[in-house]
Amino acid sequence: MLEIKAPVIPGAKPGQVGKIEINLGDKVEKGQILCNIETSKGNRQVKASEDGIVKEILISEGQDVKSQEVIFLLATEDVKEENADSKDANEESKATREIKTDLLVIGAGPGGYVAAIYAAKRGLKVVLVEKEKIGGTCLNVGCIPTKSLVESADHLESLEEMELFGIEVAFSKAKNIKKVIDRKNEVVSTLAGGIDYLIKKNEIEYIQGNAEFLDNKSVKVADAIVEAKNIIIATGSESSSLN
Repeated sequence: MLEIKAPVIPGAKPGQVGKIEINLGDKVEKGQILCNIETSKGNRQVKASEDGIVKEILISEGQDVKSQEVIFLLATEDVKEENADSKDANEESKATREIKTDLLVIGAGPGGYVAAIYAAKRGLKVVLVEKEKIGGTCLNVGCIPTKSLVESADHLESLEEMELFGIEVAFSKAKNIKKVIDRKNEVVSTLAGGIDYLIKKNEIEYIQGNAEFLDNKSVKVADAIVEAKNIIIATGSESSSLN
């Protein structure tokens, strides 16, 4: 049980209880004002030092109180247990969202999102799952970014060959790496936005998270359990190192 005391009151005179802001049994939060104490030096607010439930109110409005006198009792363990139970209930409700679909596609790379769009256009209800970003490795960190950088390098190489055609230019300021990277990011962002548009246009439900098989027709991902008639695994590949 947590004791809430009256503030330190300067001088010999007691303070007088002003308006009491809470009632017996109320749940209060840390920092919440419980009452005001009127003193010769002005009003003093009494605040809850922890989250709790008001178990006892030991004062009444207009009553005189001494410095550091116990005026409220809060049950802090009750509110901790209540908060924990509420959190557990919320987590449980989150994990019980159930989705039934014709097709579940795991992986939103070039294989996965193309298959999902193809199926949706032919009338299937589709759920698409990706643990990272739409477009997968190819779009975000592989093929597309690489080709963008190669394109910039090709243009620079062309400039360096201009002298062969009688065109002489100082190239010391020609290479701006920040602009090269900004262009690469813009290309990736534009293509990712196009894929996102197609997914929404074809009413495909997109879920971000890791897919975990519960059985051959059910998969848990993020806050949902997806039950699918058909499942496509399009999780891509991993690089292999040669000896």
